[in-house]
Amino acid sequence: MIEIQGNIQGKTALITGSTSGIGLGIARRLAAAGANIALNGFGDKGEIDALVSELQDTGVKVAYYPADMTKPDEITQMIHDAKAHFGTLDILVNNA
Repeated sequence: MIEIQGNIQGKTALITGSTSGIGLGIARRLAAAGANIALNGFGDKGEIDALVSELQDTGVKVAYYPADMTKPDEITQMIHDAKAHFGTLDILVNNA
């Protein structure tokens, strides 16, 4: 289990590679602690929509960004879009 120190309630976390595996586990834990979540990764639209809904059920804001981490322009766009949506990015987890 990931131990979170300090209060992250209302903070926004961008987690790369967070649509499955370890990244998804991190996203779930941060959402449970009250952080808004910017999901990133690949997958079936239905599965991603279900993940967004699952995380929103914890009471936080969630958005999905499909940027490819090997493409700098997509990374830049993802960060721009996430900051525009959430107002800020407070936590970055480089998992991809």
